[in-house]
Amino acid sequence: MTENTSFAYWLKHRYADWRYGPLGIRQLTHPERRISVFSRWLDVELDVLVRWMSGERPDPNSDQFKNLAARLGFRAYDFLEMPRPTKPSLRAWYRLKTSQTSSN
Repeated sequence: MTENTSFAYWLKHRYADWRYGPLGIRQLTHPERRISVFSRWLDVELDVLVRWMSGERPDPNSDQFKNLAARLGFRAYDFLEMPRPTKPSLRAWYRLKTSQTSSN
């Protein structure tokens, strides 16, 4: 498995966990659990998220990737064979993003 497809595989499974619940237990799907809502929750543009899920390699320095990592965890960096950021730096990034969102 290439690093691109392994990241896509991981991301698809994070979406499935978010949509259906952990442990693969398939509950009734609620309309509010669509991929468009997942992309808003991640603060990643829908078309970008779909491209990543299709195997396109994300830029780990992009704001959208940092948003995804802030929500889904440092493991996102592992799939790109990139060093994980320090926790304080990622937390600082996330605090900055959420404060900008709440002030708009």
